[in-house]
Amino acid sequence: PKEDKVIISFDGQEVEFGRKDLINLTLAYCMSIHKSQGSEFPIVILPMVQQYSRMFARNLLYTALTRAKEKLILLGEPEAYAQCIQTVALNRKTTLTTRLWEVLGKPKSSDTKEAIKAGSAPKFILTPALVKTGEIDPMIGMDNLTPVDFMR
Repeated sequence: PKEDKVIISFDGQEVEFGRKDLINLTLAYCMSIHKSQGSEFPIVILPMVQQYSRMFARNLLYTALTRAKEKLILLGEPEAYAQCIQTVALNRKTTLTTRLWEVLGKPKSSDTKEAIKAGSAPKFILTPALVKTGEIDPMIGMDNLTPVDFMR
């Protein structure tokens, strides 16, 4: 007799399940804290054990905790959570500032102050003169806001 079966691919590894085994399957999702950034989920289950200590950082724990909309379940070792809370992440060292100054040209602070006073500040510095002439829009990205939004 021909038996009903389901073939499921787990990361490219195909596993065959017969009808009697289907009751043991449950749909579930798992992702890293990094991939969860910017998302929310109804339920978050966060396991934390000392073996993860290489990844311990207070900002990552905060990100994980704030992904939960309705329910948060913390599993694992309380000591691991405590260590994670105490571990302040190192600031990333990037070359973004240097690269921006290369493109924009870094003004000397004394030159910038004098240029602002004289009304000829670089175009990337917001000044009342540049707003009045319309060269810089101080409301960039605020198109849909109303005065009520600023009073909150």
